Amino acid sequence: MTLGLLLAAAEPGGTFDAAVSRNAGPTADPVASPPPADHEGAVPPADVLKSVPITDKDAAHLVPAMAITLRYLFNTMAIAGFALIVFLAAVWLLRLKVQTAREKQQAEQRQRQLAEANLSRQRAHLLTILKSLLDIYILVDEAGGCHAIVNNQNDPWWPNEALAEMTVEDLFPADLVPVVRKTISRTLREGLSQTIEFRKTVDGQEGWFESRTAPLQAHKDDPARVIWIVRNISARMSAINNVRALSTRLSLVEEKERRTIAADLHDTIGQNLAIARMKLGVLGRKTEDDEAGQIIKDLVRDNEESIRVIRETINELSPPALHRLGLDAALEALAERFTREHGIQFRVKSGARSQPAYEREFKVIVFRVVRELMFNIVKHSQARSATITLTHRRKGLTIEVADDGIGFDMAESRVLEGKALDLQSDRFGLLNVREAVTYLGGEFAVRSEKSVGTQVKVWIPVKGGAAREVEDKHP
Repeated sequence: MTLGLLLAAAEPGGTFDAAVSRNAGPTADPVASPPPADHEGAVPPADVLKSVPITDKDAAHLVPAMAITLRYLFNTMAIAGFALIVFLAAVWLLRLKVQTAREKQQAEQRQRQLAEANLSRQRAHLLTILKSLLDIYILVDEAGGCHAIVNNQNDPWWPNEALAEMTVEDLFPADLVPVVRKTISRTLREGLSQTIEFRKTVDGQEGWFESRTAPLQAHKDDPARVIWIVRNISARMSAINNVRALSTRLSLVEEKERRTIAADLHDTIGQNLAIARMKLGVLGRKTEDDEAGQIIKDLVRDNEESIRVIRETINELSPPALHRLGLDAALEALAERFTREHGIQFRVKSGARSQPAYEREFKVIVFRVVRELMFNIVKHSQARSATITLTHRRKGLTIEVADDGIGFDMAESRVLEGKALDLQSDRFGLLNVREAVTYLGGEFAVRSEKSVGTQVKVWIPVKGGAAREVEDKHP
């Protein structure tokens, strides 16, 4: 309306009164009062302005004002429009951002649901696999605390679940706990699987187990834990023990046959050769022919060589000293023969003033064990000397065989630190020794160092009537 009044008043000959009349209608007041003449610069009242005529000069002055006013109105409308556009754009961006965030949240929720579903399926598959296995799974931390146990087969040697504050002391034999803790630390430190075999007794029932460890730490911030996978190998060890027993029985049968053959050689061929030597000696003294006498001398010499070979064969098959004089004397005779034949100084030391009268089978096994160890020194040690030490006790016999040979690296010959040598290798030739000692319930250990030598220690218990103490008749 203001814009219309200004345009109407700007017309030549127009007046504000006319402009107001045209815009206000018949209600406009036609009465006008002339403006006072004695107040310069004062703004005339509106009713006076309505009756003042607009000249060309006044219109010329009003045009710039109108232009400024129009420009101001245009700029104001432009700014308002721009502000409206910015506001609408901000509202649109905000709605877009909210919608994007909502869609992202929905997508993440769907992915989380899918991941949870996959995890649930994988957990179900894993549990199915675990339940189908025969192993026992034990989750322990670095301090030895037990957090979970999976015992699907209800193995009587292990609990079915982890109880509060349960530790490795509650699960493993007391003598094995230090090894278990050391194995846990080594597994976490090196990140490698470790394997040990052990026995465990529960309610008087003994079981054999093989266990493997593996580190279980998905993220560096997760607590360090170890999973123990324990397998019951009692049936396998029982079969192995049966094989050992069978092997030892076969050795005893073989030794019995050796003794029988040795006795036959001594009673038949040996006696016949001795009689032949006596007759040849008589014949040699009676003959006067020099040529015949020389032939008889050659026959006597051949006869004596045959007797020597027979005696050595008898000693090799079954040493008479072992059954007549005892274990110490038989080993001393064996040491003398090895020294003579192989150039290695073997010595036998026994601190006992009285030697137990061991049963024949016990003496035979011990003799074969020591002889095998001596053969091992001859074949591998490159030693100059070796010592066999026998320690007789009421509960058992301890045998130590030490040499000053080249030795070997124990780390290259162990299955696991703390275990005996890997005797499956023919390099050491000690498998029969271990089998015989194990059959008797004994212990077998090897210590060696390169360029220093090797020491083998064997302990064999005396069970039942295996030994009868002989009274010491010395003052």
